[in-house]
Amino acid sequence: MESKERETRKIQDESEKKFQEWLEVKREQEKTNKKVKRKEKEQNERGKQIKQEECEKAFDTWLKQHSNRYRVDDGHSFGYTSGQLTGYHDRAANPVPSFYNPIPWKAVDLPKTKKEIKNKTKKKYIWNPKKYY
Repeated sequence: MESKERETRKIQDESEKKFQEWLEVKREQEKTNKKVKRKEKEQNERGKQIKQEECEKAFDTWLKQHSNRYRVDDGHSFGYTSGQLTGYHDRAANPVPSFYNPIPWKAVDLPKTKKEIKNKTKKKYIWNPKKYY
């Protein structure tokens, strides 16, 4: 009996030692994985930051180059014929708007029809066995 108990204790001790070793190895692997992921994340953030800075520089240079460009009016052209100002003399140009609505379009609430009201007040179906048997 004592020998079996000793063997079981010995086996349990060995298994605990192996488990502790495995646990240490596993924790070290997790730490290294976390470090690798953190480094990758930092590199991605640095790359994004560098790309953002390059984009901003490119936009600033483009803005400086194109700040003095010729600007077309809003598509409405005027001309002079025989000393008088005419409207849009160019047939390809858009005419000046004759009316501008300061309040944007809004949907109008229409009164409900009788059919819509009836559909809403329908009764729920209740099973009636006498009806079918």
